[in-house]
Amino acid sequence: MLRINTFYEEQKLLKSLMSGDLDNVKEELNLILKKSLCKDYVSLEIAKFKILGVINATINRLEITGIEFEKDFWNELNLIERLYNCSTVNELRNETSEILAKLDQYAKKYNKKNENTQLFERAIDYIEKNYHNKQLNVSMIAEHFGVSVTYLSKYFKKQVGIGILEYIHNVRINKAKVMLRNQEMTIKDISMNIGYWHSDTFIRNFKKYTGITPGQYKVKLL
Repeated sequence: MLRINTFYEEQKLLKSLMSGDLDNVKEELNLILKKSLCKDYVSLEIAKFKILGVINATINRLEITGIEFEKDFWNELNLIERLYNCSTVNELRNETSEILAKLDQYAKKYNKKNENTQLFERAIDYIEKNYHNKQLNVSMIAEHFGVSVTYLSKYFKKQVGIGILEYIHNVRINKAKVMLRNQEMTIKDISMNIGYWHSDTFIRNFKKYTGITPGQYKVKLL
């Protein structure tokens, strides 16, 4: 059986896969495809076998990095049948290029979605850990994560249903409710501990979100 030597290209491919460089993965796959089909005497079936193996290695590596392929994607990709049905070299080349493009597109879309989810979770965690900081605001959070204020504000509201500043107030009020159980803590002490510069601001926001003042809430706990 004719052996197609693409060892060098496959080693470069593996290196690209390990580093998560999907653009280079696609480039190396195209080089392997070109080398596999460059000789007139190369069997089409041998070329199919070689390309299928490389594509499967790519898919396996993407899965190892955490990408989860949905069943609908596999049905749409229809990998085996598409390669099997190729009757000419040009058909195989075109089908392979399209399959690589779809894998690349899916991976980037998945990573973008996952990145957005991680940003949302990290923003929530950041607020939880910094609610007591009197300077905490949308600009501070956006700068911390390296995104624009506009992007963070729109994305956060889309995910939570309320603005990020309103979410910060909610966190602070919930923390205040816990502190109000301590009868020795004054309203001023609590307002300072949850990130408000002035007691008046704390009282106003507490009443806005609970319907009563902190003092009235404290009396209810007696």
